[in-house]
Amino acid sequence: MQCQHIMTRQISRSDAFRTIPQRKIQEALLKTLRDCDTCGQNEATLNNACNNCILINTALSRFADSNIPIGYWHLKMEDFKGNKVLLDKYNELTENLNKTYYEGTCICFAGPHGTGKQLSLETELPTPTGFIKLENLKEGDRLFDEQGNVCNVVELHPINLSPESYEIEFDDGTTIKACAEHRWLTWDRDARAEKKAKNEPIIRTTKEILDTLRVGGSQQIANHSIPCTQPLNYPPQNLPIDPYVLGIWLGDGTLIDGTIECADDDILDEIKKAGYSVNLINSSLRNKSKSNKYRVGDLILSKQKRRIGLLKYQLKELEVLNNKHIPNRYLYSSFKQRLALLQGLMDSDGSCRENGLLEFCSVKLDLADQVNQLIHSFGIKSNIRKSASFLNGVRHKDRYRICFTTRIPVFRLKRKLCRLRLEKQQLCRTTHRYIINIKPIDPQPMRCITVDSSSHLFLVTRSFIPTHNTMTTSNILKKASTRGYQCLHVTLGDIVSNAVSNTAYDKFTARRELMMVDFLVIDEFDSRHMTEGAGADLFGRQMEDIFRRRSENKLPLFMCTNSPNVIESFTGPIRQSIDSLMGFATIVPVLGKDFRKGGM
Repeated sequence: MQCQHIMTRQISRSDAFRTIPQRKIQEALLKTLRDCDTCGQNEATLNNACNNCILINTALSRFADSNIPIGYWHLKMEDFKGNKVLLDKYNELTENLNKTYYEGTCICFAGPHGTGKQLSLETELPTPTGFIKLENLKEGDRLFDEQGNVCNVVELHPINLSPESYEIEFDDGTTIKACAEHRWLTWDRDARAEKKAKNEPIIRTTKEILDTLRVGGSQQIANHSIPCTQPLNYPPQNLPIDPYVLGIWLGDGTLIDGTIECADDDILDEIKKAGYSVNLINSSLRNKSKSNKYRVGDLILSKQKRRIGLLKYQLKELEVLNNKHIPNRYLYSSFKQRLALLQGLMDSDGSCRENGLLEFCSVKLDLADQVNQLIHSFGIKSNIRKSASFLNGVRHKDRYRICFTTRIPVFRLKRKLCRLRLEKQQLCRTTHRYIINIKPIDPQPMRCITVDSSSHLFLVTRSFIPTHNTMTTSNILKKASTRGYQCLHVTLGDIVSNAVSNTAYDKFTARRELMMVDFLVIDEFDSRHMTEGAGADLFGRQMEDIFRRRSENKLPLFMCTNSPNVIESFTGPIRQSIDSLMGFATIVPVLGKDFRKGGM
């Protein structure tokens, strides 16, 4: 009936997908197209086609464009390797998707999920206030995504001992310990090639990356890379010392007081703009040096020039006198404040070569590590190199050089800023971290987390490397979507939110999608995400109606829950409805060892 309705009315391309909600209808249209006696048309071409076949082609084209979720367009369609129970069931469901579809398979995966995609408990995660180890993370904690924006930890999955553990090493020296199934959004050599700019990064597991780690025959070039993050959006801080002035002092200041050595009037002008007075102490004519020594004077806070003391006393309050380092409030300040700090450091102890290579140099390893972290927070790849230093043939302390390239104006000095450049051929090398080695390590206690970022990406380590977090059932949707099935992945919380807050039309549309979509996955199917009060009974009956309609139409349904006994997790008026709909679902217990009982 619906096929005939489509064929006998004028339908626009934009409306075609809404009129073809199921694959069964699509197949019926294809059959009509192939059996057309008027023009003998097929779906490959529109040459000399009759109006009826052109109409069907338009509808089918719209269906093909729309039924594959955009989040799965660039995923590598490979069988995942995870928990054996899930793997066996996954293989059973995907080896013959048509059978799974036409039998209307209904399965509830019950038990701890997040058994793959795990990271070592020692992994450091950046937060808006500093760093936290994965083992100390709590639900509700805030992290960062690859766009530099704050995201929330919505779920911590159980700790598991990963039998296949690996250490991933990047070209800047950063290492991460992860399981074989952990997801990474990586570019390979083909995707990075200029002539193939339309290629996109692909989500790959650690094991998949290991299998294709290097390419290029005898040259053995690193194949996989991960794009650097965008600059992190830390909140603004109330800073007692202007960040540019602090950067200058950290680079060229005297350790025990508020004096600096300087040979550039531009730097002195920048310090004065920040409200400080600058007084000459020792001229270069007297000390036979190219630079003069200045005392940075009182900070002017008002037109009345109210004085609060020399820079020395502000440095003492920050506890940096005799202990040069970057205070945390400066490291975790806003983009503008951090940039001013980096400009001060680079104007004093930084340099830029004619080819655009930037370098910061310090004899203090702790300070160099902090500057390296500061540079990383802008999404810039850099590394530290240790080398010996000599002056007039005399051996001095080892120095630590941080080398990087960027288009961000990390200088204020014009003579240095004018050399800043990033050639096109350098762009990929300097904005991507390359995976240079993956080696197996002893089994490690690991865990997976779920964040609410739209990309499912979050940052790890002090290098702020983006890593991926996906859900197990997405693998089933990957297979189904590429076969032309219409797929929908929602959480129980999404359904509840729609039923409570949206308009009547939106509620109707949402219910229709839940009833008619080819493959439906409902994640977080747990009483914690269920509505309470008077609306619970009504919502329970609506859910039961949706499930029964799908059962009658033999449409597949997959549910995921953290509760080994899904029915027992619900209480009150909805308990009876859940018990009823579970009557036609196969419950697959997903077992996993939980190391939290051991005190970890």
